[in-house]
Amino acid sequence: MQSSKLSAWLGEAIGEAGSLRAPRLPGNDIVIIYTPGAEPPAHQLYLAYLHAGRRAVLASAVEASLHILPYREDVAAVIIFTPGGKDSLALIAAEQASTIGLETILVGPELHPAYEEKAELVGAERITVKGRHPIMAATIASLKWSPSPLGARAARLDEEVADLASAADWVMEKFKATVEALSEESPEAIYYSPAMAPAAFYLAKLASKKIGGRPYTASLQYLSEAKRGVPTVVMLTELERFAARERLMTARVRGVKYVEVAINTDPITAGLYGMLLSAAAYQEMP
Repeated sequence: MQSSKLSAWLGEAIGEAGSLRAPRLPGNDIVIIYTPGAEPPAHQLYLAYLHAGRRAVLASAVEASLHILPYREDVAAVIIFTPGGKDSLALIAAEQASTIGLETILVGPELHPAYEEKAELVGAERITVKGRHPIMAATIASLKWSPSPLGARAARLDEEVADLASAADWVMEKFKATVEALSEESPEAIYYSPAMAPAAFYLAKLASKKIGGRPYTASLQYLSEAKRGVPTVVMLTELERFAARERLMTARVRGVKYVEVAINTDPITAGLYGMLLSAAAYQEMP
């Protein structure tokens, strides 16, 4: 894939993200909710909250609606990420949050008109992500909306985000071999470290079209249980490698062959670079 094409896609996604109205997210006690297909921006926002030393909960719509929101009195706000369309799970979560008087923000592409009407009725603040790259745009927006990390990292991360438009060229140059290896793979299993969760779910969406079904996705801690003969991808950061060393070795000893996607950047942005790398490999940017 040509770097210019990836750069053009990224530029569009950055523009789409920049056009969104930034919600007023509280500094602590936020519940971040996702429905199937909208995991990347949710995981991106959650990781940023963790690295800023803030309190946040990440949950699926069902988990949040049934097991978190009814029993927590310290929730300051709820933000729900949706892939759009007929997403009843997002509406159930929004209705549950609204019923107990929580500030509710619903982010994602347009829902079915009837669902949009219901979202308005429950009083959710609606941030509609438009354009050709809604998942990438929502993930970039999550990064921009995130609280700053502590210490000197804040200024460095601000510079990195400001220079995000150049990331496509860097990815194509730095990870050329990985992009080529990934483009030849049709993964049926994807194992990921915490920082690479956005990239893993993004890759799973891209690969699902190629293999005709959603790949198995799991935390890297389960890699030692991976099966031989199953096309596998491992996604991690160099920072997390030491914790995964034993699992990686066990998998290799057992004969598990995998394509490794290793990103050596700040953990907050690593997942986004993994998403770009995946888009380059599959020549598509959702």
